[in-house]
Amino acid sequence: MPVVLDMLLFLAILFVFSSIGGYCVTKFIPQDVKVALRPVSQQTFNVTGMMFAILLGFFIAQSMRDYTNSHNDIINEANSLGEVFRDARGFSEVDRVRIRTLCRQYADSVINDEWNLLVENKENSKSQEIMNELWNAALSVQPHDQREQAIYDGFFKAMNDLGGYRRVRTANNPTGLSLSFWIIIAVGASALVTLTFLMAPEHRAFHTAVLACFLVPLTLNIYLLADYSHPFAGLVTVRPVMFESLKRKIMSQDDSAPHFIDPNAKNEFH
Repeated sequence: MPVVLDMLLFLAILFVFSSIGGYCVTKFIPQDVKVALRPVSQQTFNVTGMMFAILLGFFIAQSMRDYTNSHNDIINEANSLGEVFRDARGFSEVDRVRIRTLCRQYADSVINDEWNLLVENKENSKSQEIMNELWNAALSVQPHDQREQAIYDGFFKAMNDLGGYRRVRTANNPTGLSLSFWIIIAVGASALVTLTFLMAPEHRAFHTAVLACFLVPLTLNIYLLADYSHPFAGLVTVRPVMFESLKRKIMSQDDSAPHFIDPNAKNEFH
């Protein structure tokens, strides 16, 4: 829906300004004057089209960069959660079970409770509460020997990374272009549409075909811009694949101690 709304907003602004420009050209500029101005109009159209293409390309490139950053933040957050889960296996039973249980709950909450809210740049209170409990569990760990101390150092670094990536994801999630940017793009496109009326031949069907050749690729580029501006909506969307893979490949393990420490534990490594 956000992508569709952005598209409708752009098309509405484009229609209004293009209609005004086309009406003024048709109403106040005679055909013989338009024919005399065609050499100048052609050069103006070329320059304006090139400048508009650069402007539109800049917006699309920035949106794609934001999309890539959002995707990378999700990957980094999931990887950090996986490191926290794995490192916790080296702690005592109480800490190990508590931390691993909270990691599973956090992954479930992000996928099921929080993901659909990301399109609105919102965070789920349940996910944040689980994260707070995970921090409490991490700060409550008391290493008993040098081995646990070494594990705890790596574990706590992963916890800091996890918290940082979550803050970045919930604070800097792009949610589309602002109205002012859509107006800038629509006005630029309207100027090009108006220039086609200055160069329009008397045959209206041919002019319609020229407009279609301009508007079809423009609309496709605008849709691409709108889609990448909403990383968690539309066709090109970031999905919780890393969290799902984390649950399936890592968090499906039991919470027993490493088999070299607990000789009764079953060897789960192959």
